[in-house]
Amino acid sequence: DHYTVGDVRKLLHYYPRKSFDAVLCIDVIEHLSEREGMRLLKEMELVAKKRVILLTPNGFYHQHALEGNPYQIHKSGWNRPQFTRLGYNTFGLRGLRILRDDHASIKYKPWLFWGSVSFLSEIIFFFVPDVCFDVLAVKDV
Repeated sequence: DHYTVGDVRKLLHYYPRKSFDAVLCIDVIEHLSEREGMRLLKEMELVAKKRVILLTPNGFYHQHALEGNPYQIHKSGWNRPQFTRLGYNTFGLRGLRILRDDHASIKYKPWLFWGSVSFLSEIIFFFVPDVCFDVLAVKDV
């Protein structure tokens, strides 16, 4: 029931080490440069007592400043090999990436059919993140 408004690139400014059992970061790291993203990963690992959980698009997806918001621009892309080198376990989410456009919407019509295919492909390819739209990265610290 407590919120902190601040710059995610300065986690250790707001929270001491080992402040939370788990640190969750959803659709954030791709909005940072690779250097800033690496720093964020390190700081999340320091703030977490047990686990870091991260969700990001698989690879780089171009995104403009949506509704004029410059913080919506994608500056980096992340994938399974990068996370694996850093000690993360990875999983695939949102199904096959070939079924979705840059904003994760289903590309094809009829949407109900292709959305169902995407949902089923997530179940099939959960352990093959290279072909999925999103990568879920999990690290026990």
